Amino acid sequence: MRISLGNCAESAMILLLGLCSQSFAAPMRQGGTVARLRGPVFARRGRVPLLGRGIRFWEGVGGGRNMGSIQERTHIPHSQIPFGDTGGSVVLMKDLLVGVGDSDLVRDVNVELLPGHRYGVIGQNGVGKSTLLKILTGELLPTDGIVRVDPKASVGYLKQTAVSGSTRTVGEEVRSQMNRLNQAKKNLDEAEKSIKHDPSGQNILMFEEAQTAFEQLGGYTVEGRVSRVLAGLGFSQSDHERPCSDFSGGWQMRIALARTLLSDPNLLILDEPTNHLDAGAKRWLAGYLSEFEGTLIVVSHDENLVRSACDRILEIEFQRLHEYRCGLDRYVGEKALRIKQQQAAFERQQEEIDKLEGFITKFGAKATKASAAESKKKQLAKIERIEAPVEHRKKTILKLPNPPPNDLRVASLEGASFGWGDKSLITGCNLNIEKGERWLILGENGAGKSTLMAALRGDLPLKEGNLYHSERTILGVFTQDLAQDLPQDKTAINHVLDTVQVMGSMTDEDGRKALGALGLSGPKALRKIGDLSGGEKARVALALLTLRPSNLMLLDEVTNHLDAGTVTTLCQALRNWKGSLAVITHDRDFARQINPTHVAMVTKSGKVETHDGGLYESDFAFMQEDVETVRETEKTTHEVREIKEEDKKVRRKKMNAPKRISKIETLLEGLDERLASIDEKMAEKASDMEELTRLNAERNAVQGEIDNLYAEWEELEEFLATV
Repeated sequence: MRISLGNCAESAMILLLGLCSQSFAAPMRQGGTVARLRGPVFARRGRVPLLGRGIRFWEGVGGGRNMGSIQERTHIPHSQIPFGDTGGSVVLMKDLLVGVGDSDLVRDVNVELLPGHRYGVIGQNGVGKSTLLKILTGELLPTDGIVRVDPKASVGYLKQTAVSGSTRTVGEEVRSQMNRLNQAKKNLDEAEKSIKHDPSGQNILMFEEAQTAFEQLGGYTVEGRVSRVLAGLGFSQSDHERPCSDFSGGWQMRIALARTLLSDPNLLILDEPTNHLDAGAKRWLAGYLSEFEGTLIVVSHDENLVRSACDRILEIEFQRLHEYRCGLDRYVGEKALRIKQQQAAFERQQEEIDKLEGFITKFGAKATKASAAESKKKQLAKIERIEAPVEHRKKTILKLPNPPPNDLRVASLEGASFGWGDKSLITGCNLNIEKGERWLILGENGAGKSTLMAALRGDLPLKEGNLYHSERTILGVFTQDLAQDLPQDKTAINHVLDTVQVMGSMTDEDGRKALGALGLSGPKALRKIGDLSGGEKARVALALLTLRPSNLMLLDEVTNHLDAGTVTTLCQALRNWKGSLAVITHDRDFARQINPTHVAMVTKSGKVETHDGGLYESDFAFMQEDVETVRETEKTTHEVREIKEEDKKVRRKKMNAPKRISKIETLLEGLDERLASIDEKMAEKASDMEELTRLNAERNAVQGEIDNLYAEWEELEEFLATV
């Protein structure tokens, strides 16, 4: 319950209610008094007449939550998800208002997400996409409205954060959220121990039930699934046993993605899953998600992913969420049709409003028409106004400062060997960047592109060779993790202004203009950086680039988190910039549009191969090799799966053998009695040749069953002796 206190009388009334009712609690929190209300429905704001004006309440599921202005939780238990009656849909949003602080992001959301559909959530940076996902998962609270998730849903959620701090290996981490399978494995192990100590019928039955449950959850094929997902995301088999702490932030994001995919959800919620992925991993993920049989909600600026994986589109634009029941290719036409229909409805309504207002103006003052005019006023007041469609966004502007003068030779690595830890990842590197050159750095996953960039910046000491920077070289830097490295507790505007003051040559107004040009003005500029979306954080980092004159820019995956419009603007700014440039990117279109003059290819063997003459299609051949590697790994995974299946059969046979031997003994006793009975009948019917023939055939059949059972018994005894 969120309360704004209007006067002392209201304060007294609230205090009285707090003392008299067991349904309220009133913990104190910075920024005001917050009351908690226990109730059955999530997030519907209303008025409490008894308490007077300005007092609002929340109805909430799983009561006892702190309500109030939206607040972020660093760890969200499964119980925080707003489960409730959805009427058959997987997610229900009714009259939802999404906001941050005093700013509304999305208004009047009324959507039901249906089982089995894959929804792509699209829109510009900062419109509220990630905030919406956080509300769906209970990580944040809505400003108003109802949100419910089907109680039967098993939710997998990938945030725009990595697994930093994990002490597990990669293999352990990606298995850590396979909760149902992990519990089934625990039950199976306990049942196996019980049957070894006491092979009673009850323990055998418990083992069979545990084994069936484990098998139904894919327990005997889990290693194959883990290998397939990790290989698709670029991990080698040897990476499975490496600790997560060995990997950079981008690779830790991949670990988090693999962990989410393997958690076996039927409601999968992903926030920008392709950030930090190369082209091969993006293609693999798109294929994986296109085959996902549950409900998918994915926020992404990657058009190829949304096109391949999603059959429904949710677009957030101008504070509205619009659902398009089609894929991305049809969405453009459907959107144009919606705008056209909305415009026609708006114009028809405006004609009706103009007529009513004209009548009221003309006859409102005449006594003979006063009642008619009053009726028209009431009619006018009841009209639910249709908004005129807004078709034009404010264009993002990015203007890079002119590069300061520099020498012909800007920076170089000569015979350089370097790497993290004791081992050199790259050896014998010779790279020379001259004035005005535009270098594109390409290479496979893990080859060492970011390591090369760190060495060029001077952030990574060389083990051999030399690093040269001209005395007049001024670096402009954007690293993969730069957006996360910004001071999260500072507001965007304060951080930019602090930077401006350190530089001395810029004014506060320059800082405000830089943020505003990138769409971070007004309330957005006043938010803490930690509360901004990934795209907005990247825009803060870009704003700093526009304020710091440099003549050598080193950009590592600068397009991560940025929407398509901002990427286009960045391309235009870089094309027009006259300084020297070195860029790492997995985005082919971006790579082409920056017009590189030179290419540096970082190979898996730890070498850097360079050429001038611009970019060639053959420079992207390694991306195809990535695809082939994934295919080969999937083939190997299939072989591993067959081995695991065989191991499963052996294990099952071993555990069932004692029970089967016991049953064989019982069957043999019955067959021996039946054989003896047949022998007696044959003695009695010694003179009846026809009957003797029939009995002899029956005896042979019974004897055959006995022989087969003895053979099986012997085989089982030999099997148990060998295993």
